[in-house]
Amino acid sequence: MARALKKHPILLTKRLRLRPFRGGDLKVLHALYADPDNLRYWGISPNRDLAATRRMLRWHLAFRRATT
Repeated sequence: MARALKKHPILLTKRLRLRPFRGGDLKVLHALYADPDNLRYWGISPNRDLAATRRMLRWHLAFRRATT
């Protein structure tokens, strides 16, 4: 029998909120993935257009932890 997926937690501090990705995050995610300074230690090249970022966002939205 398959285990039910756990919900992703939302982590809050005074200056930061970490939450699961949402479909409406495309433009802000593109600002991150298009900036070479943000990606200098990530090992990936900056995205040149929204289509590339949209593919990455789809991956983020579909991701589920293998172990729950």
